[in-house]
This record gives sequence, structure tokens and C-alpha cells, in this order.
Amino acid sequence: MLINQKPSGNVERRNFRPMRTVLAAAAVAVAAGALASPAHAQEPADIEAIVTEAMDEHGIPGAMVAITSGGATDTYGFGLADIDAGTPVDPETTRFPIDSVSKTFTATAIMTLVDDGTLDLDTDVNEYLDNVEVEDTYPGQPITLRHLLTHTAGFEEAIIGLFAETGAGDRLEESMLELPERVRPPGEVYAYSNSGLALAGLAAADAIGADFDEVLADRVFEPLGLDHTEVNTGTATPDRPLATAYALQDGEQVAYKRKAESDYPAGGIIATAADMGAYMEYQLGDGAPLLSADALAELHGPQFHADPRLPGSALGFYEMFHGSTRMVAHGGDGPGSHGLMTLVPDHDLGIYIAFNGDGDDGAAAFHAEEATRAILDSVLGESSEADGPAGATAPETAAEAAAGTYRSTRMNESDYSNLFLAIGSDITVAVEDDGTVTTTGLSFDPEVDEQHWEPQGEGLYREVDGTRLIAFGANGSDTMLYTGDGAYEQTAWYERTDVFLAATAAGLLLLASLLAWPIGNLIRRRRGRPAMRPGSRTAIVLAAAAGILSTAFIATMAAFLADTDAFIVKVLEGAPVVPLAAIPLLVAGIATAAALVAVVMAWARRWWTAGRRLHYTLAVLGAVVFLAAMEFYHFATAPLLLFT
Repeated sequence: MLINQKPSGNVERRNFRPMRTVLAAAAVAVAAGALASPAHAQEPADIEAIVTEAMDEHGIPGAMVAITSGGATDTYGFGLADIDAGTPVDPETTRFPIDSVSKTFTATAIMTLVDDGTLDLDTDVNEYLDNVEVEDTYPGQPITLRHLLTHTAGFEEAIIGLFAETGAGDRLEESMLELPERVRPPGEVYAYSNSGLALAGLAAADAIGADFDEVLADRVFEPLGLDHTEVNTGTATPDRPLATAYALQDGEQVAYKRKAESDYPAGGIIATAADMGAYMEYQLGDGAPLLSADALAELHGPQFHADPRLPGSALGFYEMFHGSTRMVAHGGDGPGSHGLMTLVPDHDLGIYIAFNGDGDDGAAAFHAEEATRAILDSVLGESSEADGPAGATAPETAAEAAAGTYRSTRMNESDYSNLFLAIGSDITVAVEDDGTVTTTGLSFDPEVDEQHWEPQGEGLYREVDGTRLIAFGANGSDTMLYTGDGAYEQTAWYERTDVFLAATAAGLLLLASLLAWPIGNLIRRRRGRPAMRPGSRTAIVLAAAAGILSTAFIATMAAFLADTDAFIVKVLEGAPVVPLAAIPLLVAGIATAAALVAVVMAWARRWWTAGRRLHYTLAVLGAVVFLAAMEFYHFATAPLLLFT
């Protein structure tokens, strides 16, 4: 469905009490905390201006907002939930996918079971699982719920089939029967993992003999009165509407069909702004009626830091900082939906902002964070402090900045999805003569590519004219770059995007150069000159076939990527588009293997001139280079997945 309509300026408010009253309480709390910058209350019009400015500037159809303070919540709906129907966002009844904010619900439900003694955060998760078993890849180092809830279990990323359409219950278990590979010992490195959170949910469900959607309902949704919150079943009714998610493509809003997801503990919950407000009120309270105060404190407390001077992980939450003011938060991103929940426990403040569109720059998640930061600046006062814990000391693994190329630890080395995760994600680090550091590709802001960082001592760097921090460290022999919400490994030269692109282009060009040979053969025939011998003709056919088939694969992928969003959604849903598209590549591999034999025969039997033999050899080697580059990301053998 293609629509070309700008977001409406319509705004719906429910449970409204003047924002100056709610946020004045936060301002009093800030004053009591003696912050350097005085806080002041955010007016309702300011909230609308902050959010709708992002919507209008970036083509986002609708938004829902909840702001909680002092046990009260104000909710807002902006723009349209459905463009075709002209349905406005109603914060009381319009539900948005909250995507990975679901992880905080999963962690909360699990902590209720920890609180009553059913689960233990530091027990081998295999003790709780019925039909799924985590391999003992690192003997004596089992994966625990604490590892799973802090993204330190050591799994590689798995995105193929992440949004596969399923129900709940046993289908969660089915999606976990083939777990991602364990590629690191647990507890060492932060590597964001949807599969890890889904596995934690399954372990909790198995421990009490229930489906995890029932665990969520019985232990979180119902006790908190979240009547419009549930696991997404892929359906909506007039009395329980679900906002349509949109991608903005060539100026037109394209609707996504959001389906039920197999890994729903990691990202499958839908909720209204009103319910998110009630949920934040609970998280900012004393734990009643779900958790003891100690359990709630552990849920929000720091659990893992790659570097204690940077933000780290809580259980199902991650840390953020406004200067030295600690916050716990979680973002959520899916096709056409993006949001951020931020809790400031010391100031009894919660903010949730969600959009139902990717926006013109595909960076709605960034705009949600920017809107949140604007509200925080208004309520808590702008801070010139670095965004990190005050007084933290450097770890033993701290290291000075190392120039090179870095890539996120959120990678997959086992299947073709790694191409989508890796290509274009390179982060480059340059160490300048004055000791400052320049990075490219690290910024969350789509308009900023290059950033500059000043040394703060012992491998810590602060952004010039900014408040963000990064740090360098070592994990064994690996050089690491840490940002608080991410960890990046230094890569080998052959893993760089530019090397991959150069290898594929060079290989195809060498193969394409052989096209001159059949043309020359036709000219010789017309002039009455002898044609090539049968064996040599076969050699040319093999190499030409490899080139044509490889080009066909590239053309097919280019056609798919013309609508990148739709293509990625198909991969996330588990559709076999890549294995099918790569069939020509597999056949090209067979043709190339035969052409390598032909290379040996050409030299042994002296086919053609020496120059032509060399040309043919280089062309076949070009095919080898191209196919090797493809297989580095598991594309050449992807069709074999159709038979597994």
C-alpha cells in the first residue's frame, strides 16, 4: 500500500493534568539534588513542539508519549495511527509495537520468579530448560540468566527468521531449538542478543511449566492493570487497534504488516501510551505489587561494565547518563516502529516516546533519543558533565586508542546474515599527532559521520564539544572500542567493507573481460579463419558461465535491494529470498571449479597464445576471488539451506 501524505498535526491527550504540575515536582527534586544547572518545568506545548517537530521534519506519521513523575502520568498521541483511515493516535487505546522495550518486561517477569525462589540468576540455564540445551562450548563456564539478561552470554547474532510469524507457547521453544553459536566465553564481552533474551524467557516458562506469554500476563500485565498490553498476535480489532508501521520511500509512506514474532520475549509486546505510563510508575516505585524492594534494586542496578567509567548493563535494561545522573533505559526498533523508554529513579521521572515510522533518514530511533534528551534538559537542566558515572576508575584492561577499523560484536559468522550486519558498519579510528582521536561511522546521528575525541586519561576519551565518552581496552588479544551501549572489535584488513567491494568488483571485471573472446571467435569464423578447438571452447564456456551466473546473482540482489526495507523484512521473517537468489552463485562455483581444471589443461596443451592463456588464468582467478568474497559471508553455499 503506497500513501503520500504528511503527518497530521492532530494531538490527542488522555489523563491530562497540566505538565507544569508534574514536571515541577521533578524540578523540585533536581533543586534538592543541587545540580549545577537549574531545572525548569516543561510545558505541554513544549512536549508537542519537541515531538511534532521531529515528525514534521522527518516524515513520521504518528507518535505516542507518556511522561511519569510523582506517581502520575500524562499521555499524548500525535499524528496518525493509520494514514489510509485517517485514524489519529489515541494514547488510551492505540497500541504501538514496543519492540525491544519488551526485554524490560521479560526481565521484570523473570525477577518475580527470582524473588520467590523459583529461579536463580547465577544457575546454569540448562537446569531450567526442558527440550532445549545450550552446548557446553566452554567447559566449566555455563550460561546463566544473568548473562542472558545483560547480553554477555557470548552468542553470535541471529537475525534470519527473527520476525518469523508464529504464535506463542511451544513456538517459542521451536524457535530456540537451533540456538546461535557460542563464540565467546560468558561474562566477558557485551554483544546484544535477541536470542539470549528469548532463551531467558523460555527458561522461565519451562521452570514453572507455562508458556511465557502466560508468564507475562500473570506476573506483569494483569497485576499492573495493563489492559491494553499483550504479546502481539498479528491481529487488531476496532476496540484494540494497532498503529500501522510505515517506511518513507521516495516521499511515500509504505505500510508494513507487523506479524506475531517467534522471539517475542525479546521484542513482541504491544502497548498503549497509558499502559506504558502505568508500567513506568511501577518501575519507579518501591516494587509493590510485583517485586521486593531488593529485587527491584537488582533489576535496575549495574550488572556489567566493559569499562566502569562508561554506562553498562542492568537486567534487561541498560544504563544511560545525563551528566552524572544515572538512568536506566531501553530502546525498541522494528520495521517502521521506534521508541525509547527512559527512567530516572533519583528524580522519579519516566519518559517513553515511540514513533510509527522510520522517517526520511531511517533514523527515527535517533529522533526519539533526541526528543528524550530535550525533555531531560528541560526538566533536569542541561549538563556540561561527561555522560558517565562520577569517580569511576579505569579497569586493568584499559588501553590507549589504537588506529584501525572496528566492527560491532553483534555479528554472525555462521550464515549469510553477516553481510547485512557487517557491510557498511565499519568504524574507523585515527589517532592524531596531538593525541586526539577521530572516528567515522560511530555517530548515532545520521547527519554526523566524523567525530573528534579528547583524551581523558587511561584509554578514556570525551567527544569534543560534547558529553559522550568512549574507551579503549583489551579482551585477550583483541583490541576493543567501547561506547557504553556497544562494544567493537578491531578487524583484520580483509574484513573491511572496502576490501570486500574491491574484491567483488575486480573479480567480476576480470570475468567480464572474457566476453571479448566469443566475439573474436565469431569474427574469425566470418573471416574464414580456424575456430577454437572443442576443448578450448569448453573452457571459455565454463568461465563465461561463471561470469554470467555471478552477474545474474548480483543483478538479482540489486533488484531486491532496490526496496531495501522490504527485503530486510523478508530476511527477518525467514523468507528464503537469499538462498533462492544465490542458486546461480552455487552453479557458478561448480563452473569455476571446472574452469580451474581447464586452466591446467590450457597450459598443458598450449591452447591459445601465451598471452591468452594468462588472460584466461587471471579471469578464472577473478571468479575464485569473487566467489571467495561471497562465501566469506556464506552466500555461495546459501542455497544448501533450502535442504536443511
